[in-house]
Amino acid sequence: MASTFSKSENGFHPDTPSPKPNHIQHGYGSWNGVTKLNNNEFINFRKRTREGGTNTVLCLNPFTSDAYHPHVFTGTKFNNVDPSAMAYIMAPV
Repeated sequence: MASTFSKSENGFHPDTPSPKPNHIQHGYGSWNGVTKLNNNEFINFRKRTREGGTNTVLCLNPFTSDAYHPHVFTGTKFNNVDPSAMAYIMAPV
């Protein structure tokens, strides 16, 4: 899932557990930042999991801002990845 940066009114150190699921953003999206992913290898990705769920290498977070910052991939390897499992970007609303 694509990384996001956000500003939250919460303190720096959490004092309560975060609500599930963990990828729900609880703050305002930030406008600057860069995610750097180095030397990752994606192995044996299929469009569906054994349980029938959707499976993709790259996707956007449906619970965050529409503004995504750059993601820089260096030394990335795709090993036995189904082309239909490369990326999922939901339809605009």
